[in-house]
Amino acid sequence: MKEFDYELDKTVFLSKSNFSEYIENMILESPSMTYFDAIIKFSEESDNEPVELLEFMSPVLLEKVKRSAVESDLIKMDTYTLDDLL
Repeated sequence: MKEFDYELDKTVFLSKSNFSEYIENMILESPSMTYFDAIIKFSEESDNEPVELLEFMSPVLLEKVKRSAVESDLIKMDTYTLDDLL
C-alpha cells in the first residue's frame, strides 16, 4: 500500500479517487475491516475527525461506508444521516 503522510491537505489526496484507492487498499490488506472501520482507523491515525474526510470521499466510497455501518448495526438502514454516520 502506498504510504501517505497523514497530514490532511489537498496535496496528499489530489483527488477523491486517490483517497478511495487508499481506503480500498486498507480493506484488501485487512479483509475483516469494514469501510467504516477503515475511515475511523485512518481518522485516528491522521489525528483528524472523520467528518474532515468527507471532502475526500467519492460518492461511491461514501455509499460503501454507509452500507458497512448499516451492516454492522451501527445505524439503521432507513434512518441514517451523515451526522449519524460520522
